[in-house]
Amino acid sequence: MMNASLLRPLGWTGVGLALAGAVGLSLIGSPVHADSVSDFYHGKTIEHDVGSGVGGGYDLYARLMARYMGNYIPGKPVIIVKNIVGGGGIRAANLLYNVSPRDGSVIATVSRAMITAPLMGTESAKFDPAKFTWIGAITHETSLCVAWHTAKVKNWDDVLKTKLLVGTAAPGTTTYSLPLMLQRMFGAKFELISGYSDASRTVLAMEREEVDGLCQTYSSLRTQHPTWIKDGTVNVIAVLALERNADLPNAPAAIEFAKNDEQKAILKVVLGPDFAGGPLFAPPGIPADRTHALQDAFNKAMKDPALLADAKKQKFDIHPTTGEELAALVNDIQSTPASLVAKVKAITE
Repeated sequence: MMNASLLRPLGWTGVGLALAGAVGLSLIGSPVHADSVSDFYHGKTIEHDVGSGVGGGYDLYARLMARYMGNYIPGKPVIIVKNIVGGGGIRAANLLYNVSPRDGSVIATVSRAMITAPLMGTESAKFDPAKFTWIGAITHETSLCVAWHTAKVKNWDDVLKTKLLVGTAAPGTTTYSLPLMLQRMFGAKFELISGYSDASRTVLAMEREEVDGLCQTYSSLRTQHPTWIKDGTVNVIAVLALERNADLPNAPAAIEFAKNDEQKAILKVVLGPDFAGGPLFAPPGIPADRTHALQDAFNKAMKDPALLADAKKQKFDIHPTTGEELAALVNDIQSTPASLVAKVKAITE
């Protein structure tokens, strides 16, 4: 579960956590009408939209959930994954917010960067993250910046002195904003090459040596190329996180580069959404009983021995965050002081 205390030093978690608590209490006090939920979902199909291409990390997470979550939704609907590529997930989020039916028949998984996209002023993001119906997140996501083995850059010290061509998706995505942040805050000599439609395309560009490296989620890299780090196919330059990763004890975490409290605060805003790895959410305004049913089904699926075995086989890390905790996280981020938002934007855009 999410460690919300990591954001508390900024002083703006109370509202979000209080709201989540109130939501949780209201759900406890209002029993789910199992018959009505079952009647709605019986014989139906739930569309699970994924804001990236087939085979990427978010796609694989969605397909894992599609195999098991329906078993725990009253009426046992079939869940079908649909890939909606564009804007690093913004297209899928826009469709979910503005077009999809608000009845619980459509859910989505997109990049966790969507949590901050509107706050950061991404013009193409036509949605309010706080109004989405948050169902849960499969894991705590951590990104890595890596360099291909033929690149001159082998570690963090190298990239402070030597240029590295970094492949990215569109501005506003984590693949773009995270290396840009390291460049502007700490002097990393990244040259960003943007425009790749999704992470798998960026990886292919690195393999072809069109670019020298990339910043991608650890889970995606490990799932698709499990030996690359161990055998030296890529070198880890930095872990984009608030603490070191136990699997990569020799790779520095971004928080270690911070020289003052303001830089630490900026990192907590940028990296806070990492608790929403593989986020699962629905449009605003879903009926309360169906919302609770979806959240409950997610929580139960996360404890399913078959799902856990399947995840282990695919080398997925399962560290779930509940829908209520996600709602708290999103509200915390949306209440970021304007002065700090301006500084975050200056560094990540």
